[in-house]
Amino acid sequence: MSEIAEKVFADRVLGKLYGYPQCCVDFYVGSPPDALRRTKGFPGIRLCAKCRDKELEDVVTDLNSRRICPQPFPMGPTEEDYQNLMSDSRFTTDEQAWLLANKNRVVPPEDPFHQLLLDFHRSMNELNANTEASIAAEPHRENFFQAVRELNGDEMIGVVLNRIHKAMHARVVEQVKAGYLKV
Repeated sequence: MSEIAEKVFADRVLGKLYGYPQCCVDFYVGSPPDALRRTKGFPGIRLCAKCRDKELEDVVTDLNSRRICPQPFPMGPTEEDYQNLMSDSRFTTDEQAWLLANKNRVVPPEDPFHQLLLDFHRSMNELNANTEASIAAEPHRENFFQAVRELNGDEMIGVVLNRIHKAMHARVVEQVKAGYLKV
């Protein structure tokens, strides 16, 4: 299989895995790179002319309706999902072989920044819910609960920023050691 044929095959398998409509997969594999501009309002998504004018909610619903990947759009499969994908009957034998040989393209590596932001989001939602519950239980203490929420929120933001700074510092050190950056 030529390099171009391999790329087209891979793109078709991934399009099927992630639930893209056939028209969009055909558009993607049949278009030159300069024609694959991002669809307005859809970062990183390349849709055909017919689909790119759809509302985001309609696109997400449509993708999720046909996804083989068990995680909802825009998430990729987890390590646990990967084993089930290998035996999914919607994939041909050749597609299953490609998926098996290309696990690194199917299962995204764990992104510590993404996880950090998800944890922060969940913590902020929990903090807001706890504040609302406390105010509902003791409305006369609302100002106190609001102050505690703001102080705790600021503390969480500080923790997130410190962890991002530490990770960025480690990344710069790695790049200097590897010779990508000159000091």
